[in-house]
Amino acid sequence: MKRLRFSLPFPAVLLLLLAGLGAAVAEGDKKKTEEEKKPAAPPDPNLVIKIDFEAAEAGAVPDALTVMDGEWSVAEIDGGKALRLAPAPLSESAVQLGASQKGGGVITARIRAEAGKRSHPRFGVALHGLAGFRLRLVPARKTIELSKGDDILETAPHDWKKNGWVRLELTVREKGEEAWTVEGRAWNEGKPRPEKPQIVHEATGVKLSGKGSVVGTPYTGLPIFYDDIEIRKTGAPPEDAP
Repeated sequence: MKRLRFSLPFPAVLLLLLAGLGAAVAEGDKKKTEEEKKPAAPPDPNLVIKIDFEAAEAGAVPDALTVMDGEWSVAEIDGGKALRLAPAPLSESAVQLGASQKGGGVITARIRAEAGKRSHPRFGVALHGLAGFRLRLVPARKTIELSKGDDILETAPHDWKKNGWVRLELTVREKGEEAWTVEGRAWNEGKPRPEKPQIVHEATGVKLSGKGSVVGTPYTGLPIFYDDIEIRKTGAPPEDAP
């Protein structure tokens, strides 16, 4: 039995292929238009600032930062960029970032410093301006400490890994009028974030207002590096909170 074969002239085949291609392109354009019509994701209302310095110019200070004390600039390190606190002048240096806050908040940062032969650096994060709470790592004492002004309020042990990155997290939660719960965490790079804070402090009769900051004192004569700084708001307590 003979098989029947049908063939189309080349122009007809070409027209069919072009028609199919046109339909595919039209479908793609339709999907693209539908995607463009979708509303953009709303900005995170609790995010105050998040910065990793990769897009910042080396040797400069980003506009979002305000230097209070010390010599600060963006520098290259470990194949990326970070904020560098110069070893001189030797002082308790600070740089503020983000908008001023009156309510609760949380600040986190990765920090790297080197130990000297007979000296250690001191560094940390803070909230609500220069008069607010500070969480500092004090390698010379193998502790983290919570302070406000010149007063050390709480301490907890911490085994700092010298010359490595460490994360610090300071959280201030509003409990009521001029009442706060302050929490501090510290963990070395590569380790999980502690579920429970190493430091917990209850404060009453305290008014808080100001910007977040990172701080440091380069006692070793070596620079301190800061990266992945993030500041967020924490929700206000419910109206029936004690």
